[in-house]
Amino acid sequence: DVSRKVVSMTSLLHAIGIEKIRSENINDCRKSLR
Repeated sequence: DVSRKVVSMTSLLHAIGIEKIRSENINDCRKSLR
């Protein structure tokens, strides 16, 4: 159970990190388009 919780937490953090990177990349693209 503990290992499963750790895996779920790490995967959740990875998902959040990916979303942050995506939003940052989108913002950079918008800035470059201006």
